[in-house]
Amino acid sequence: MPQFKKCSRCGEIKPTEDWPRNRYNNDGLQGACRICYLQYCRLWRKTERGIALEYRRRSSDRRRKYTQEYNKTWRAKYPDYPMERYYKIQNEASCHSSANAFYPAYRFIKALVDAEVVEI
Repeated sequence: MPQFKKCSRCGEIKPTEDWPRNRYNNDGLQGACRICYLQYCRLWRKTERGIALEYRRRSSDRRRKYTQEYNKTWRAKYPDYPMERYYKIQNEASCHSSANAFYPAYRFIKALVDAEVVEI
């Protein structure tokens, strides 16, 4: 790896420690130095596409937190709900090659378990 490299944006020759890594380039470094690259990233985030991606990321984080809180309150409200039965039946259903052919049988088994006729 070379000791120095010329920045494609500012044109300065800088040591390789001042460069972000990029494993897809031949020398393993980004085309622009760290300062120019960070400046480019800041400008890109202010574009319409950058704003949209940031909004999507934040909204998915909010949705994930809401779902976690909802699940936590639901489990506190229904502590005796037999989740292991549901997961066991669901896993058996996913093991079969044709899920559509198994679906009526799955519903039948689930109805028997819910009616507490059969224990799994």
